[in-house]
Amino acid sequence: MSLSAPVALVIQPSPLQAHLWAQALGSQNIQVIQEFPRPELLSYLERHQPDVLIVDMTTGLFNPYGFCRECRGQFPALPVILTYQPEQPLEAAARRWAIYQGAADVMPGLVKTVAILDSIYQVMSLMGLGSRFNEQALLQTVGIAAPPPVLDRETPLPDADSGGDAGVANALPVEALPEQSPNGRPLSAARTQRMFRGRPVI
Repeated sequence: MSLSAPVALVIQPSPLQAHLWAQALGSQNIQVIQEFPRPELLSYLERHQPDVLIVDMTTGLFNPYGFCRECRGQFPALPVILTYQPEQPLEAAARRWAIYQGAADVMPGLVKTVAILDSIYQVMSLMGLGSRFNEQALLQTVGIAAPPPVLDRETPLPDADSGGDAGVANALPVEALPEQSPNGRPLSAARTQRMFRGRPVI
């Protein structure tokens, strides 16, 4: 890995989360430094000077909102991403308050499914590296199969009297579908069609 590779500081109490973040970010040529959670985290930032911080907000060892305020004051250019256990949903009010206090984003921990694509793309976008996102490298490194295509673009539209809205949605021409996911990640033609599967077409 290049000495000039961007650096992500990852602080996760769960060994599984720490492993997944290291794998996923490493697949994107991001250097990952891992530290253990503790009450005083600012010294880690001073020591490592990372390009992004990804820290679990649910450890109980520190106040995540106060920490975001401190980071905003001392490291204003540093994106601070707060995470929480994916099986324990976070209230919307808590997320809004964290962002108000200075967090760049609040997201669930990683899961070993295709949802990891959007999570890592979001992290890279906050680092200013969205254009370097490598979907295939991520899928291969983490060991997730790429989602299979639904239909190719030559699939004919169903008859008008068939009543098959889902079929119409699956067969929409690529030109009529969005090129990005809701968070801005570029979509392949097949994945774009999957977004519309089963949705009525107006």
